[in-house]
Amino acid sequence: MVFEIEDIVKTIGEKYFRYKTWTDLEIRDTLLKVLPILQKKGLLDSKLDADTVQLRSKLERRQCSDCYYVNCLGSEEAKKCLRCSSEKLVEFPTRIKR
Repeated sequence: MVFEIEDIVKTIGEKYFRYKTWTDLEIRDTLLKVLPILQKKGLLDSKLDADTVQLRSKLERRQCSDCYYVNCLGSEEAKKCLRCSSEKLVEFPTRIKR
């Protein structure tokens, strides 16, 4: 999946309450600081000269049973909490079994 950086900035500003008061420039600057970290982890390829980002693997949301932090982990990443390093991660949001 290939995403335009400007589309990501717009989506973050519109969908996430935490960033409602941020300008597009502030969101973009923060995103550009995070992208190299995600690229180093092997989660994505970013072509900043073309202003695009490509995901390498599917992301999964898991919640830590110890500290309740919600982690977004790539399928190749170690299944450990990014906050406390616990291996006790559960699917988030929890699916109701019927």
